[in-house]
Amino acid sequence: PPLAAIANKEAVNAAFETGLHHGLLFERRTFNGLCATDDKAEGMTAFVEKRPGLWKGK
Repeated sequence: PPLAAIANKEAVNAAFETGLHHGLLFERRTFNGLCATDDKAEGMTAFVEKRPGLWKGK
């Protein structure tokens, strides 16, 4: 699955175990980590080219 989908599942699971402050820190770390992936670049390219993304999980 795409890295963003995996990160979303982790965020939902973590939400039950943490408070707002730690949840926001988790979100920031996850967002910054996802912005540096090949999948992020592929997603933006696919959006501009109006085609489905070809996710690599990298």
